Amino acid sequence: MAATTTVLIAAAATAAVVSAGASIYGGIQARKQAKKEAALINEDAQHQANQHAKDVEKFRKRQKVAFLSSGVSLEGSPLLVLEETRKEGEEEVARIRRGGQIRSDIRQQQGRDAFVSGVLGGISSLAGGVSKAGKVGL
Repeated sequence: MAATTTVLIAAAATAAVVSAGASIYGGIQARKQAKKEAALINEDAQHQANQHAKDVEKFRKRQKVAFLSSGVSLEGSPLLVLEETRKEGEEEVARIRRGGQIRSDIRQQQGRDAFVSGVLGGISSLAGGVSKAGKVGL
């Protein structure tokens, strides 16, 4: 009977350790993946912002050419239009970058949450295994 009890305790302990390790490893991997995805999100936002800045500059040049080809000098209202286009473009570029950073931060937080969940799941598995082993040993 003692040998059977020892085998059951060892089996419960082994199962708990394996389960805990798998849970912790899963959390670590989820965190690594989230970091990679966050970097890609940020990189994509930077690319979009840079592209938008180029598009705005091209549009301003077309506005300028349209004014000049119509015989309008770049003073007064036309100058204000060009300045407003520049300002709005800069604000949109900043919004794109900020949005990318927010999405990146959220993804990183999700990775940290998954890591903590994995660690807590591992601790729970170990505690459950110790409890089972204790009950078998009674």
